[in-house]
Amino acid sequence: MSTLKDDYLITPPFSVTALSELSFWHRYNLETGYDGAVIEITTNGTTWTDLGPYITQGAYNDTISTSFSSPIGGRNAWSGDSGTTPTEAVVNLSAFTGATSAQVRFRLACDTSVSDDGWYVDDVEILGAECQPYSQPFFSCNAEALTPVVHPGGQARFRLTVENMTDQSLTRKVVTNIYLCNGNFLKEDLSFGFVPFDPYQIRQATRVLDIPGGVPQGLKNCDLRYELVVIDRDTGAVLCSSSCYFQVQD
Repeated sequence: MSTLKDDYLITPPFSVTALSELSFWHRYNLETGYDGAVIEITTNGTTWTDLGPYITQGAYNDTISTSFSSPIGGRNAWSGDSGTTPTEAVVNLSAFTGATSAQVRFRLACDTSVSDDGWYVDDVEILGAECQPYSQPFFSCNAEALTPVVHPGGQARFRLTVENMTDQSLTRKVVTNIYLCNGNFLKEDLSFGFVPFDPYQIRQATRVLDIPGGVPQGLKNCDLRYELVVIDRDTGAVLCSSSCYFQVQD
């Protein structure tokens, strides 16, 4: 059964100049018009802006439906099947000139309908920019709902896969932010403790998130969101995040 997904890969911070340009090669095979990939930028670490209007080569090719609760429903995105040969996308970043700690994220959002292969990104370059000192490893993470349908008073089970893609080690923790069906924040739960993480290591863990009293009573026919955030224990820096969704039924 397909479930909602909202996953990111985030670059280290960099300074933007009038000559800054992002380029990368990618291919994708996503449910046409329902699952989509976008690129976004932040200059303050909090607010993310869609880079679609600034793409100069390889623009978005579709608009994502709002019918199946996609996290990017109504937005333009890459969707459908691009084929087996990667193509290049180029983005002009000069509109953000002067930003000293900009970050770009590659965002893949999937709805509750049909599943497909995914999005492959390679050879990412940011030209005309100055990288900031960044001692934290580059991580990726993916959350998967193992019990996509849950019931009030019951429990929700998920799997989290985290990959350290650098030659550095650190000790990290995972915090789970839980959001109700209406989008309101419910609680924060430390579902994983402090764990040493070796270079080039992939870790996978399955957990039952124990909400006191189980899935909140009164919820029905809606999607409960768990946002899993991987944090460096020592600095508090967010390394990556991923969300999974559970359909609440009576």
